[in-house]
Amino acid sequence: MEVIDPVEDYLALLKEVFDFGLLRDFIKRPDISIVFDALHAVTGAYAGPILVDALGALPSSIRCGPLCLLPVCHDTRGMHQVYPQEVQSASQQCPKP
Repeated sequence: MEVIDPVEDYLALLKEVFDFGLLRDFIKRPDISIVFDALHAVTGAYAGPILVDALGALPSSIRCGPLCLLPVCHDTRGMHQVYPQEVQSASQQCPKP
């Protein structure tokens, strides 16, 4: 069995399609702020690596990241592991599923 990182492949594709340098510069402008609402869906696991790590957005710009419904979250790549305090804080602002 081979474990793959779907975020890595998707990010590589996005970098071929979009100008990440231009987007990064745009996001860093003082007159721009962004908010990404992942709606506790699958896109939340992609939000941190793409918006925060690759484009330089603030972790607090991600609302309603991946929702872990288990007592112990096994999401090794998603926001629960990478930015746990920001996700918990942002998730408290979201309606409960």
